[in-house]
Amino acid sequence: DADESSPLYQIETAVRDSGVDFVILRPTWFMQNFKGFLLDGIVRQGSIFVPAGDGKTGFVDVRDIASVAVKALTEPRHRGNTYVLTGGEALSYYDAASVLSGASVCEVQYIALSDDAARDGMRAAGWPDPSVEYMIKLFSYVRAGYTEALSGDVSKVLGRDPISFDQFASDYAGVFQRREVPAEC
Repeated sequence: DADESSPLYQIETAVRDSGVDFVILRPTWFMQNFKGFLLDGIVRQGSIFVPAGDGKTGFVDVRDIASVAVKALTEPRHRGNTYVLTGGEALSYYDAASVLSGASVCEVQYIALSDDAARDGMRAAGWPDPSVEYMIKLFSYVRAGYTEALSGDVSKVLGRDPISFDQFASDYAGVFQRREVPAEC
């Protein structure tokens, strides 16, 4: 909702204006991104490479998103609501790297890239230009502080705390093990 030109915002507006029953879920950055598009850098180089600067994010576990979605689809009391789905703590990528270090054989570090370096890396990895530019825009929101706020909506809907980043790292510790452990580890 920080940018009315965002395709996600435009879709949300169209749904609201359609007259159909709705529940809108607005998850922030997924914890599972660390075992998704960020995983290769973690397991091969012991590093997270993104242009997030010092920005913090209330990373949310997709398991919590799924649990909220089930409630939203099966309980009529949620109709017409918008839920901002965040975890219970705002972490920088430096913080996330520190937590993931505990789940890895070696230390994980965060390398704060410039937009240009991130753009070059994504293109070299075969990302199409529209996806590259969209990710650059999303990370600009992280740097600007838009992803730092915590909503409490996961707790409100589920009646429990969101899954913590520590729990996520523990649950998937085997995924974060270095493929080739350097001698300095």
